[in-house]
Amino acid sequence: MCEVKTDAQKNAQRKQFKALRRTMPQSQKENFDLEIFKKVCALPEYKNADTIFTYVSTPIEIGTLRIIEDALQNGKTVAVPRCVAGTRNMEFYKIETLSELEEGAYGILEPPANPQKKQENFKSGLCIVPALCYDKEGYRLGYGGGYYDRFLPQFQGNTVGLTYEVCFLDTLSRGRYDCAVQTVVTEARILKIN
Repeated sequence: MCEVKTDAQKNAQRKQFKALRRTMPQSQKENFDLEIFKKVCALPEYKNADTIFTYVSTPIEIGTLRIIEDALQNGKTVAVPRCVAGTRNMEFYKIETLSELEEGAYGILEPPANPQKKQENFKSGLCIVPALCYDKEGYRLGYGGGYYDRFLPQFQGNTVGLTYEVCFLDTLSRGRYDCAVQTVVTEARILKIN
């Protein structure tokens, strides 16, 4: 049974993991990101997916630009999120190149809100879910906005969470709206959640 943590405890944990990621040597981060990229590309769920739903990484997150480029080069549809102003929701838009992205909410690169490129089919594909850390059951400590907690219940494809081994915990506290991912990938392992 997981322990229940207060918002203050979760925020302290967020601060701890952000600091850990910020102080990681750049060369080590690049090596870990490369190993994670290789493991993601080896997943059958990635190989078989026609559509990849993925966040666009910030400097403290596991890099996703390689994944985006690989997916595009392999003819997959790539959809990335855009925060909906004034809400805690996000919409996914298809991109064909990284150059389409523009700075949006919180300084994160986002796709333009082009109605013709809005992705509304969430019945299949692979969604790469960001987090500060994951646990053995696929639960995550996110950044506190709740965007993915709102999105994941409507997503019917496969889900994978990326984290560093040092940010992988036995157990995280969770709320009733938290959704576990089906696979967690670190630089050292691929963990399939039963």
